[in-house]
Amino acid sequence: MQYIVAVPARRYSESADTVSRLDFTATAEDPAEGDWIREIRWQGRRRIVAHDPLTAARQVAERQTLLAELLAQGEDWVKKRDRQD
Repeated sequence: MQYIVAVPARRYSESADTVSRLDFTATAEDPAEGDWIREIRWQGRRRIVAHDPLTAARQVAERQTLLAELLAQGEDWVKKRDRQD
């Protein structure tokens, strides 16, 4: 049986090891925009991983912004709690 499964690799710990071994340093074959493709064998199967560096950078920035907002909110709550004491 042949099949294709597409999942965000960072969401699955079993994929993290495999994906971390791949080198996503830009090569001459990689497009300026879009997915960079790498291939590896995993559990006897062919695993193809696509990485879009522009999307990855945007998602990192979004996560960092959200984390900063949450930390600021936590700081505000701590200050509010301290004032109540």
